[in-house]
Amino acid sequence: MNQYVTGAVIKELREKYHLTQAELAVKLNVSDKTVSKWETAKGYPDITNSAGIWHIYYGIDFRKCHQ
Repeated sequence: MNQYVTGAVIKELREKYHLTQAELAVKLNVSDKTVSKWETAKGYPDITNSAGIWHIYYGIDFRKCHQ
């Protein structure tokens, strides 16, 4: 996984939906510093956060895919 692309996509989607890093952090139950790390390629979201990001932006609930 390319950290730069991942961070760029998270930032692009966050800005598209007019969310601050703090607002996205609250929705994902992480700190705004964590969101900043993702966006600046200093870290990756874990699988739980990735699923949350998909749910927020695309309405896809991966938990339902396993049922």
